[in-house]
Amino acid sequence: MNASTASWAVSDGGLPTPWQITGGPRLAETMVDGRAWVFMLARGGRERQLLVVVSREALRVGPPRLLPVQTREAIQTDGRSEAARVAQFDDPASCVVLGRDGYLPAPVRTGASATNIEPCVRRAPQALQHSGLPANDEVCGPDAGV
Repeated sequence: MNASTASWAVSDGGLPTPWQITGGPRLAETMVDGRAWVFMLARGGRERQLLVVVSREALRVGPPRLLPVQTREAIQTDGRSEAARVAQFDDPASCVVLGRDGYLPAPVRTGASATNIEPCVRRAPQALQHSGLPANDEVCGPDAGV
């Protein structure tokens, strides 16, 4: 169930309807220390943005077979593999961050709208410098001080 609308998008078979990728990948021109792609997801007349980020450290790993499968596939597909995975969730993330060890913590959203990813983009450089985030760097939103 999506908490913001208090409704399920349900297919004829009674299963949640996946989101459709309607735009992207578009290489994001951001302050991200790595590479980032923006996708648009749509379902039932609603749209959401998804940012898929791969850290610079992961991009430097060679040979690529040394990377976790999720990170390697995200690089090879310009983020499409992660966008397709995230689109299967009823309430998809707005930001997915991958590093040389796999998934990294994405910024936590506090008060940001579902389609506003700019605060996450500005916070991503700090997130990508570490394998984990200090507690004070986990906030994302208008009060994050970014």
